[in-house]
Amino acid sequence: MHTEMKSPLEMCPPFGGASTAIGAARRFTGRSGAIALTGAFALAVVLTLSPGSALAEECELASGGNGGATSGGADTLACGVDANASGDRSTATGSGSEASGTGSTATGVLSEASGALSTATGAFSDATGTQSTATGVLSDATGINSTATGMASVATGSNSTATGAFSDATATNSTATGALSEATGTSSTATGTNSDAFGDWSVAMGVRSRAVEEGAIAIGGEIG
Repeated sequence: MHTEMKSPLEMCPPFGGASTAIGAARRFTGRSGAIALTGAFALAVVLTLSPGSALAEECELASGGNGGATSGGADTLACGVDANASGDRSTATGSGSEASGTGSTATGVLSEASGALSTATGAFSDATGTQSTATGVLSDATGINSTATGMASVATGSNSTATGAFSDATATNSTATGALSEATGTSSTATGTNSDAFGDWSVAMGVRSRAVEEGAIAIGGEIG
């Protein structure tokens, strides 16, 4: 006698449109786009999707419940205590994180990604500019296409980069890579520790160097 073996997915009946359940004690809510994740290890996955489905996913924590996670936008995922993914196609996985921008990602604890296509991965970081990235702890990226990776760094200028700890890149196309450095001039660069690039297109490369005038270059503690 021949018996046809069926896969676990074939043996599970579909419940609700676009619903997903992962782990032991799986539960389907029947709500379109719902997800439940339980248990430390996933035992099975059942997925029924229709073309064009808009997903709104919230994971269930090991301690039970979703921990107050909220996924309000279309095609979103919220997983973390009090995480909130309200922007369409956004992801909020850090505890207390907020992803409100379209296509935004907030993974750091109490991080906020409110700019479109922004990413906030550092704890207490803020990525509010469009396509901005804030990865440093307590970092702030508010300019368009800005990047703040240093601890407590601030990148407020468009296309600015602040990678040094406590660095500030406030002007358009400015770069502050030295610790405690400041680049305030347009297209300025401050790479030395405690360096300042105030003039437009200025460069401050040495420790405690200051480039004040337009186009000035200060190296090794010089003042230009």
